[in-house]
Amino acid sequence: ILVPIVANWLRAYMIVMLGHYSGNTIAVGVDHLIYGWAFFGVVIMLMFVIGARWAEPDAAVNGSVAQRGLVTPPFSAMRLWLATAGFAVLLVLPHIVLWTLDRSEGALPVAMVAPPELSAGWVAVEDGGTVFRPSFQNPSAELNRRYVNDGRTVGMYLGYYRNQDYERKLVTSSNVLVVSGDKKWAQVASASQAIALGEQPVTVRTAELRGAALGDHTNLDRLVAWQTYWINGTLTSSDYLAKVYGALYRLIGRGDDSAVIILYTAKEQAGGEEALLESFLTTNYPAINELMRKTKTTSDSSH
Repeated sequence: ILVPIVANWLRAYMIVMLGHYSGNTIAVGVDHLIYGWAFFGVVIMLMFVIGARWAEPDAAVNGSVAQRGLVTPPFSAMRLWLATAGFAVLLVLPHIVLWTLDRSEGALPVAMVAPPELSAGWVAVEDGGTVFRPSFQNPSAELNRRYVNDGRTVGMYLGYYRNQDYERKLVTSSNVLVVSGDKKWAQVASASQAIALGEQPVTVRTAELRGAALGDHTNLDRLVAWQTYWINGTLTSSDYLAKVYGALYRLIGRGDDSAVIILYTAKEQAGGEEALLESFLTTNYPAINELMRKTKTTSDSSH
């Protein structure tokens, strides 16, 4: 019982010291896992070898049983070393693969250009109206534009993430529509709604936002917002599925390109905002998806 406890304590101590003396430049990302498992494997192997030095021999067995070759030979120190080393390699190998993928993907900037016009006459406008920006931190690229068609206006925010790590990732507790204490907006309701994009059923998150400063003329009183994730072409509103899809695509070599799609429009007394957002998404999703894929292809070809 004491062996893994002491080994784990020594591993944690060495990781903390590495981070401390390097000014948090090493042992803080994927290398934290690599060093941790490597140190754990080395330390626990040494402790087992030391313990084997004072191990008590097994009780003597019946001579006839020994003659039949049924007695298991003692586990030598060399075999213990090899078994522990093999176990450590199996634990470290996946992290080395992920570390190699991160380095091979590079760190070139991701470019995303907002189209001046989407399908079915939705045209980008720059009239100084209300632009809502959700609280998604450190995206690789983002755009936030308002589109108008026949007097109806819908805002679209796209936050694109690539080369995700501890500092930059799509799904995290800090990436939300509105943070607590936001000075401009407050979220007052949330739900979900199922829609159909062609033959594909999709569930989106819905929310109602209220201007935090009701006397501020730059804010509308109410907004209705929809949110979903784009994971390498797959749509989901679930945080858990977004993480699973991202890990799966990354492991099969398709990268970790992901994005959040957020649509918003003014809430009117007569209603109809949900129908407007659904019409906008179903009509314009092919153009949005093509924009995402073009961003991914452009980023891949620049390496």
